[in-house]
Amino acid sequence: MQRHGHLDAYRRHLAPEHELAIASSTAGSWLPIELAVAHYRACDVLGTSVDEQLRLGASVVHDIQRTFIGSALRAAMRGASVSPLLGMQRFFGTYARSFRGGGSRMVQIGPKDLRVEFVGNPVAAFRYFRVGFRGFIVAGAEVFAHRVVAAELEAYGSPTSVAYRVAWV
Repeated sequence: MQRHGHLDAYRRHLAPEHELAIASSTAGSWLPIELAVAHYRACDVLGTSVDEQLRLGASVVHDIQRTFIGSALRAAMRGASVSPLLGMQRFFGTYARSFRGGGSRMVQIGPKDLRVEFVGNPVAAFRYFRVGFRGFIVAGAEVFAHRVVAAELEAYGSPTSVAYRVAWV
């Protein structure tokens, strides 16, 4: 939030009992879902545009790509032709390790077209999460494709589920 100029507004909307735990958390540390709910509840009322939410979601992928893991991934893929389908399959494994409970699935609906569904995730209730997560998915898939588009499939949504149609060229 600080890097993107939203820290003061974010703090005004964050429940005070969660501020210290969120502020002192580190990448890779396990956080209770209650903190994620408090975080996305505060983010939801910031008034950021959809474009900015997409950029913020994508920035998480870009930050990962600048780490050792990103460097190792790029080195492993050098000269290899990896499809977004394989990349998304790997992402689903990471997602399963990142959230306790719920689930996800990927349905291939065309040669370069997927429906991805995430269920049992309490932060799916927040628009900020759903839009930012779409940006995250697009940026992650762009590692494997020239152009990626994704749209939220509202018919599959609920307070604990979200789905997207993802296509690439």
